Formats: sequence, C-alpha cells, structure tokens
Amino acid sequence: MTLLKMKLLAASFLLTQIANTATATSITLPSNDTTGINRNMPGQVSFVPGIGTNGKYAPGSTNHFSFNVIGGDNGGVDGFELGTIFNINRQHVQSAQIAGIFNQVGGRVQGFQIAGIFNRVQQSMTAVQLAGITNLVGGPVKGVQVAGVFNEVQQSVNGAQISGVANIAKGPLTGIQITGVYNQLTDSLNGTQVAGITNIVNGPVKGIQISGIASVARKEVNGVQIAGIVNYAKNLKGVQIGLVNIADSTSGYSIGLINISPQSFYRVAVYANEMMNTNVAFKSGTPRIYGILLSGANFSNDKKMYSFGAGIGKEFSLGKSKMFTLNPELTSQYLYTGTWTFENTLNRIQANVHVKLGKYVSVFAGPAFSVLHSDQDVATTGYKLHPVSSNYHVFKLWDNTTAWFGWNAGITIF
Repeated sequence: MTLLKMKLLAASFLLTQIANTATATSITLPSNDTTGINRNMPGQVSFVPGIGTNGKYAPGSTNHFSFNVIGGDNGGVDGFELGTIFNINRQHVQSAQIAGIFNQVGGRVQGFQIAGIFNRVQQSMTAVQLAGITNLVGGPVKGVQVAGVFNEVQQSVNGAQISGVANIAKGPLTGIQITGVYNQLTDSLNGTQVAGITNIVNGPVKGIQISGIASVARKEVNGVQIAGIVNYAKNLKGVQIGLVNIADSTSGYSIGLINISPQSFYRVAVYANEMMNTNVAFKSGTPRIYGILLSGANFSNDKKMYSFGAGIGKEFSLGKSKMFTLNPELTSQYLYTGTWTFENTLNRIQANVHVKLGKYVSVFAGPAFSVLHSDQDVATTGYKLHPVSSNYHVFKLWDNTTAWFGWNAGITIF
C-alpha cells in the first residue's frame, strides 16, 4: 500500500469516526467483544483508531498514559490522555483528558476534561470540564462546567455551570449557573442563577435569580428574584424586584412599578400638593409593599410645571376596623420646567392618613418632606423656576440641593 493510499484511508476513517461520535447517543462494548476488556496498560500511542500500539486490544485497554496523534478509540484512562484532534474512551477517565476538537467518554470522568469544541460524557462528571463550544453530561455533575456556548446535564449539578449562551440541567442544582443568555432547570435551585436574558426553574427556588429580562420560577420562591423587566413565581415567599412582578400567590414582597397577584390591589389617586395642583398616581401591590407610577402638572398661565416618576409605599392599619390607614411613601420624580437642559430631580417622603368612605373610595392627607437637586438658575418663560415659594421655608442642604416640608391631599378610588 502506498503512502498516499494510507493517508487517504486514515483521513476517511477519521471523518467517519467524528460523524459517528457527534450523532451517537451511547457508546458501549458489544457483548461478544473479546479484545482484552479491562487490560491495564502503562501507556499507548495511536495514529487513528485501530492503528496504534495496543492494536485490536485498544477498545478494552485502560491506559495510564495515552497519546493520540490524530485520534484514538480506547477503553479508558487512569492518568493522562492527549489527542491532537479527538479522544474516544468506552469506559472511565480519571485525572486529565485534553483534545484539540472533542472528547467522548462512555463511562464517568473524574478530573479535568478539556476540548477545543466539545466534551461528551455518558455517565457522571466530577471536577472540571472546559470546552470551546459545548459540554454534555448524561449523569450528575459535581464540579464546574465552562463552555463558550452551551452546557447540558441530564441529572443533578452540584457546583457551577458557566457558558456564553445557555446552561441546562435536568435535575436539581446546588451551586450557580451563569450565562450570557439563558439558564434552565427542570428541578430545584439551591443557589444562584445569573443570565443576560432569562432564568427558568421548574422546581422550588432557594436562593437568587438575576436576569436582564425575565426570571421565572414555576413553584415556590424562598429567596430573591431580580429582573430587568419581569419576574414570575407561582408561590412567592421571598422578594421580587423588577418592573413587573407576577405571583399566583404571595406572602412575600414584590417591589416594582406593576405588581400582580390575587392578593394585590390596584388604585388610582388624584391629589394636589404644595408644588402642583393636579397629580395622578397608579398604585399596585399589597399592603406589605406596593409600587407607584405618578405624574403631575401645575396648570397656570405663568407658573407651569410638569413631573413624572415612580416610588414605593406601605400600608399600616390604624385600628381593627381598617377604616383608617397610614401610608408612608417614597417617590422620585423629574420636574420639567420648560427645558430638558437642566437636571431637576425631586425625592420625596410622604405619610398620608387614609379614611375609607366605602369599599372603593378613600380620602387622604398628610405631611411630606422634599429634597430637590437642580442646576437650573434661570426661569423659562411661563414656567416655575422652583417648585415652591419662599413661604415654605426652603433651606439649602448643599450645592444645588434644597429641601422643605410640604403636604398632600386627595382621593383614592379602587
């Protein structure tokens, strides 16, 4: 056989092995294989599967040292294996395995597994997996998975999954998942999930979910959910922080602009204060804590002012009848005074006493304390320069920051 024919045969065999490995669902030895199962060898060198120092006994040999010039198909490793392209082991691997493209192990891995493209382990993995694209494990993981794109574990994870795009575990996770896009657990979370876009847990959550867009827990949350837009929990016993918070039932705290649950109320308040003669606020949440969206305007020919902002509040019952309540609230608003050039930020604490006139209507009034940071020193024609007159004894806190005591009074419906 000429050298050229040998090269073509080796290349054809290599491509076949890679294709079969990438699509295989399992690797097991045939029951009639008698090629030296469980042979312990000090080491082996192979060019491609079938061409190496262990010859036909390679699939049943466990090697302390294994070097595959292109790739190898061996029984197992109890030491160190290096393959410039790929490593295939039908049984277990211990200590370290490194491949330029992929590692495929039919048993368990204990130690380090590093591949340029992907690692695949049919049984358990203990220690560390590093892959340029994907790590796949058919059993439980105790340790760390790091992949440029994707990690998937068919059973439990006790440790960490870190990836550029997605992490999936089909059992409970104790530890942490970190990804650029998407985390998913089909069982429970006892630890932390961090995702650039979405976290999903089908079981109970004890720990923290943090996401750029959405955090979802389809059972109980006894911890914290933080999302840039929306949080969902079937049963909230902890804290949700997001623009929109949804819970099928709650004994915890939802902190956001819109909070939705069977225990939530939805109210609209129309009121006046020392700054503006017309204000409207939408409040949603529970008496434990609720979110506020608000806007205001001072309708006047020469002293106009507009505002918009958000805040949080809490309701305390005053007496058993619940006819009277005390509602302390904290809000932050931007004040528009005819131009967007200047910074006019108002932070306000108010404590309103509500008197219920019926099931859906209450009136309220109370004191307020305001802190204004403004770098505007020239009035715009037709607009106020400062929210209040000197009658309110405005005092200076520091440069561009003033404060005063004021009031609120209005009516709430629903």
